[in-house]
Amino acid sequence: MVLVTASSELERICGQLLVVGFSGETAPPSLLGEITRGAVGGVVLFRRNIGAEISQVARLNHDIASAAPPSHPVLIAVD
Repeated sequence: MVLVTASSELERICGQLLVVGFSGETAPPSLLGEITRGAVGGVVLFRRNIGAEISQVARLNHDIASAAPPSHPVLIAVD
């Protein structure tokens, strides 16, 4: 049992080094789940993620940031 916990902790620590991207203007549920688990440390937004309305970008940022646990905030970057 301790080995699983240690492995999970190592996975979380390594995941915090990852900054990932995705397709579309909304964050996929699978990505939000990985952020919640602490398996992803950041998200980079590209042109493909940015719609015409500022409210879409604000909602996207809110969804990503809200998925992160308070102990592991997520980095949101724009390219």
